Amino acid sequence: MLRAVQDYGIDAPGVEKRQLEGKLWELKPDQHRLMYVMVAGPTMVVVHGCKKQSGKARKVDLDVARKRMKQVLDDERQRKQTK
Repeated sequence: MLRAVQDYGIDAPGVEKRQLEGKLWELKPDQHRLMYVMVAGPTMVVVHGCKKQSGKARKVDLDVARKRMKQVLDDERQRKQTK
């Protein structure tokens, strides 16, 4: 599935994705969760990965992903301001 995303983009056939909240999204390859945010057009930043253990992402994994997403988005804002 990750090869399909790389080659054809996030809407490639067979890519299972869902919005978790705001700008935080999730890909579900096999028995894993990859939480990501999109920045600067087609650039995807994976902020956290974990093994799927239930139907919902665990709070601890969401907290890690939120913290890292905030860092990524803050860095992106600063990068744009210094241009």
